[in-house]
Amino acid sequence: PFFVAALAYLFLRNYPQYMAGVILLGIAPCTASVLFWNHVAEGDDASGVLMVAVNSLMILILYPPLASVLLGVGDVPVPFLALASSVGVFVGLPMVLGYISKKELVKRKGEEWFETRYLIWTKDMGMIGLLGTLILLFSFKGELILTQPFIVLLISIPLVIEFFSIYGLAHYISWLKGLSYEEATPVSLISSSNNFEVAIAVAITVFGIDSGAAFATVVGPLIEVPIMLALVKISLRTKHIFKGGA
Repeated sequence: PFFVAALAYLFLRNYPQYMAGVILLGIAPCTASVLFWNHVAEGDDASGVLMVAVNSLMILILYPPLASVLLGVGDVPVPFLALASSVGVFVGLPMVLGYISKKELVKRKGEEWFETRYLIWTKDMGMIGLLGTLILLFSFKGELILTQPFIVLLISIPLVIEFFSIYGLAHYISWLKGLSYEEATPVSLISSSNNFEVAIAVAITVFGIDSGAAFATVVGPLIEVPIMLALVKISLRTKHIFKGGA
């Protein structure tokens, strides 16, 4: 978070709203989509799920205070209560409802029905909801993307640096510690990626859907897909240097 905040200040200090959006992106560790990239890169799925679960708890506990401090340092003060309530609604509430729904549905329908029917349906609904949010945001900001590519590039620079720097550091440390490729891959990919869903939700709630902060968070998923593809390729290319790598 501090590294991303420093990059955001370095490149976007003259654009406070965009800087705030990049900071909100950098604070949130990835909790969902990175599992797909980890699987494609042939990383250990169980380790990935465990790290994602820990990240969810970290967002719930650390996101509001970190966002409040780092946005304040960047001269974009935001009330802590507004951040905490946003995270509570978009992260805490789904976690509680997910726990309750699993407990009740498994009791009524059984474990097999829950895993083969319910989870697949909710996964699809989640993607539809995220897609709807992105479409709504692009309907407000699509013209800015087309008419001001310099702004998009400026927002992208700190995010690209973050992705590759954190990935490279995590990959190197994992190799240094003697981790196997399957263990190192989720560490590297999860460390470098961001939870843009949470960042978008918080930016919309705190700054408004038509704000520069919300727009900056939308740039995140735009560049994340090609970057994650590149990181997966790098992971597979460097597989042989790790313990047990072929």
